Amino acid sequence: MIGKIFEDKTFGIFLIALVIVALMGCSSSDDASGNPDPEETALSKCLENGALGNIAENHGHSLTIPKEDFTDVEEKTYTIQGFADHDHTITVTVQDFTALKSVNASRAVDIYTSTENDHRHSVIIGCAP
Repeated sequence: MIGKIFEDKTFGIFLIALVIVALMGCSSSDDASGNPDPEETALSKCLENGALGNIAENHGHSLTIPKEDFTDVEEKTYTIQGFADHDHTITVTVQDFTALKSVNASRAVDIYTSTENDHRHSVIIGCAP
């Protein structure tokens, strides 16, 4: 009997959660306050603000991709020297630019730099806030 009650309650909770998820998926693109849909806002961030690189094992490098590079998408190579005593290059492909602008993507890409001074860096690129 206790097992049956537990199963009934578990199934009820599952149904309630399913309805909540379904309702969230049906929300309109604008809420009552006039704020845009968060996914649409995220999609436009690279177009509005460009992108930044989070560089692993960083020792002075930096990467900023200007918003203009997202309008005429083509493969581009950037230098990331920053204030480090050496430079690396990183190539962002058309697919990377497309992923950064995609509403269905995580809006971040992970790319390795060129190898200089016997090392390279992983760079996670995401849209600037």
